[in-house]
Amino acid sequence: MKFKNYLLLTEVKQKQLKHLYHIEELVFLQGYEGAKKTIKIFEQMIDDIGKHQTKLKTTSKIDGAPSTTAGWDPETGKFFVGTKSLFNKDPKINYTPEDIDKNHGHAPGLAKKLKLALEYLPKVIKKGNIVAGDFMYDSDDLKIETIDGTKVITFKPNTITYAVDLNSSLADFIKKTKIGIIFHSSYTGSSITSMQVKFNVSDSMLNKTNDVYFRTVDVELDTIGWDTETYNRLKEDIRNLKKFLNKMDRTQINNIADNSKLSQTIMTYMNTKVRNNERFQKNEIGKLIDYVSAKYDKEKFKLKSEKGKLNKETQKQEFINNLREYASTLYNLFQWVYTAEDIKNIFVKKLEEIEQPEKSYQLQPDGTYVKVGAEGFVISDSPDSSVKFVNRSVFSRNNFMNSTF
Repeated sequence: MKFKNYLLLTEVKQKQLKHLYHIEELVFLQGYEGAKKTIKIFEQMIDDIGKHQTKLKTTSKIDGAPSTTAGWDPETGKFFVGTKSLFNKDPKINYTPEDIDKNHGHAPGLAKKLKLALEYLPKVIKKGNIVAGDFMYDSDDLKIETIDGTKVITFKPNTITYAVDLNSSLADFIKKTKIGIIFHSSYTGSSITSMQVKFNVSDSMLNKTNDVYFRTVDVELDTIGWDTETYNRLKEDIRNLKKFLNKMDRTQINNIADNSKLSQTIMTYMNTKVRNNERFQKNEIGKLIDYVSAKYDKEKFKLKSEKGKLNKETQKQEFINNLREYASTLYNLFQWVYTAEDIKNIFVKKLEEIEQPEKSYQLQPDGTYVKVGAEGFVISDSPDSSVKFVNRSVFSRNNFMNSTF
């Protein structure tokens, strides 16, 4: 598989936090075993919520920007900050404001926030630690607004507006701070380039300071539980998902996952459906073939030589023939994925019942706010194996269309 630069979401050892996959996508990454893992996580989540336990670590996903990694370079002892470009082939590591100007000066808003992080986070992150999180605000981003008749302090780092009751002690504290950041993971390693991610940030890594509002993303399940109707429905849906999987061609499922170009194209295609707010259709394979054909035709159009165009046309036909070879299994996989997504959304809705320190709102075109749930959740069955639980029809589409950084 050609996903070595990405975060693999199974037993494969994870290195650097570049990308989290949706739980329903595991089948395209790890084939039949990935599908079984999806079912196993669903079954464990039922127990965790029902029994108020945390065998699976559950954390909330935050819609902040930019994604920020900061801490003490294990080789030099210097403090640094970075974005996801920290993990590029040519890493962009910022030890000084001048480094930030050099690496990110083309984006003044991003550079400003990184400079503030470089100034204030050394007070927060204890020496020897490296943590990652979502930048939520600097003091210039804070606003006083009225939402649903209540005065609140708000900040909008990306697509979601976060609000805190203006009459609360938390709002009093936030008003005095310079920046806000929410941490979700930590890193260990002898060098920045060899760091391994762990999906936890302990209090022992951090110091409190009056200049920075920060918290971690751990979610406690002791305030929610199942009603009988939802519990029974989930159990039945998961049983049916398991039966559906057992009827599919295991060899072809694995062949699709092992073909990284094929599996990645399918996941990209699914993302286009999210953008367009589309669901599974009876002619899905035909639509996938049309999508692939248009993609290759676009690439062919850019070529100048007839030989290059002929090669691209040959590649297109070979790829389409591959799709047709797996058409029956792909059709079933699309159904399986969307069924798994429906199950996942039930869990997301339940997890959204957990109270967060900040309330989440979506700003509407008319200037009003609509309350929304959390941006999503991350479920980890080990410190280095995690998947996303996100209602893609809501938040993934918003991020595609409106993300800040």
